[in-house]
Amino acid sequence: MHVMRAGNADGPPVLLLHGAGVAGWMWRPVLARLHGPSASVPDLPGHGLSAAEPFLGQGATVDELAGLLTQPTVVVGFSWGAQLAVELTARHPERVAGSVIVSGLARPLALAPLLDPLIAATLPLARSARFARLQGRSMGVPDALLADFVATSRDADPGSVARIIAANNR
Repeated sequence: MHVMRAGNADGPPVLLLHGAGVAGWMWRPVLARLHGPSASVPDLPGHGLSAAEPFLGQGATVDELAGLLTQPTVVVGFSWGAQLAVELTARHPERVAGSVIVSGLARPLALAPLLDPLIAATLPLARSARFARLQGRSMGVPDALLADFVATSRDADPGSVARIIAANNR
């Protein structure tokens, strides 16, 4: 798993986890304002510079993330990253100093199994630069990050993303 390090190497550690369909680049505006902490920002499996790494399941991803934590760390997760942060906190509480959960599902989606085929069928659209730009704009991706969103959409493995979304919805 590719991990970018930023901030004050001697500061308190923070782990920033992105959502499905984006990558660690989504945290650049936060990193620009984050002074003091030592930030670790992974590109999760199937995304960004870890696009070639297959998603092997939530548990495997959480265990790999736990291996990154050498001391109690504040974990911040957005969407799928929030789900990972919750599981990381539950399974490895000795490694987590605190958690910030942003836009994570609190309950499984009741119709998740019915969504799986629809999601899998539409994911190849995201490889189209035009579609990805439209999707990014509709999701509120800032213009300064739109090229990164398009590149991540193009490079992400649709099978991994489909499995990630299915796991997240459950």
